[in-house]
Amino acid sequence: MFVKNINLKTKKMKRKFFSILAIAAIAMTSCKKEEVLDSNQLGEATIKGNVFAYLDERNDINADGLYIENLVPEVVAGIAVSVSINTEIWDQSPDTNYDYPTKTFTTVTDAEGNYTLTFPATDKPNMVTVKFGNMLGTYYTYSADGTELSKQIEVIGGSQSIDVYAGANANVRHQAGWNNVSGTSQEYGSATFRVVYKQNWDYTNGFVYDTLTSTALIGQTITLTYNSAPTDLSDNTFSAIVAIDANNPTQAIAEFTVPTRLAGQGAVNFFIQTPDFQGTYTTTINGADYIQNAIWNFNNNNLFDGQAVYDGSITTRYMNGNFNFTDN
Repeated sequence: MFVKNINLKTKKMKRKFFSILAIAAIAMTSCKKEEVLDSNQLGEATIKGNVFAYLDERNDINADGLYIENLVPEVVAGIAVSVSINTEIWDQSPDTNYDYPTKTFTTVTDAEGNYTLTFPATDKPNMVTVKFGNMLGTYYTYSADGTELSKQIEVIGGSQSIDVYAGANANVRHQAGWNNVSGTSQEYGSATFRVVYKQNWDYTNGFVYDTLTSTALIGQTITLTYNSAPTDLSDNTFSAIVAIDANNPTQAIAEFTVPTRLAGQGAVNFFIQTPDFQGTYTTTINGADYIQNAIWNFNNNNLFDGQAVYDGSITTRYMNGNFNFTDN
């Protein structure tokens, strides 16, 4: 009888606990793996490369003073480079019931057009696609009398597939192409996009958003990808690190500076992707505090920003997240 009473009380507490969660409108889904794979089982692969294009005919003059098309290539500096990996390929024993996340690693080319990407890999070779973004540039045309002739263009990065494995150190030279910028003269600039993270992490203090500055969210890498933009700005992926806001130490924030257009000349908007991370959830049941391990995800790892962002703007978006319980 004593055991039955305990079980009955436990069931009542559980029902009340989940009622509290329902009222709080917290989304609960099936358990997720805390780690895709023991990190000790993973090595690293490195892809180094150089991006070039033929953008300046003035350099295509040989020793005899003759113009030869595409004689000398130009480096492409500041173009985004990314690799997106379905983490299922990291798992030695894949779970068919688990929705493996995709992780994106990003960088930009330096002043010499060089880049380096390092990311986890297994001993088994796997094909990855290196994606190069688009950017605006200038094309210079050769003229016999030395008159400077130029036009604004869209540099098209394209992509390249590479086999990688733990210990691989690939060195790849990649040629970008270009298109004329359509329409009349365009003006471009950049905008600042800030993402602030908030969540009711601890329900013992009521329905109040808690700061996430002491959680595993700090240091996470998030990515920003254009959802819609003029064609000359599309296909770019950028990354930022979540940190404590220097101007407000109670906020967890990530900040991007992204290319965009002037008002009236084509807006851009984005997808923001935040990886899951380990945390806890605290609530009170029958006067007692309970701490539940949880995996936190923000808007199912995606934020679509549908508001136009123009040159010179500083835009802040607030991310309010959901969580999934882990096994105790």
